[in-house]
Amino acid sequence: MRLRAAPPIIVTVIVWTALLSSCASRGTTGSGHSTHAVVHDTIDIDGVKIFYREAGPKDAPTLFLLHGYPTSSHMFRELMRDLADRYHTLAPDYPGFGRSEQPPMAGFAYTFDRMAELMEKFLDANSAST
Repeated sequence: MRLRAAPPIIVTVIVWTALLSSCASRGTTGSGHSTHAVVHDTIDIDGVKIFYREAGPKDAPTLFLLHGYPTSSHMFRELMRDLADRYHTLAPDYPGFGRSEQPPMAGFAYTFDRMAELMEKFLDANSAST
């Protein structure tokens, strides 16, 4: 039986998440979690309701956390709390994932280009609100 290596992007995300998590040692309670809250909200981007999680001060450097397939922003909930004392974190759910709206396939292009376009507009909308 021959084992296949994980795709590089998955390995990169796992290593990056572990690195950030290990660097976030300040601002935690005895349980190891930060005292900062992770806020849940939705925003309308091009007629699609996008769910997102947000934590940390808006004037801090922003970390934009994008989930993979088939996951959601839920995977970042603990990491966001741990980083919230030093970073502003945003973690949206792509359309059709997590708590975001799932537009009908007949009227929505579920492509990487379309997801990238929506995420860029998401960032623009969030930077305008700060």
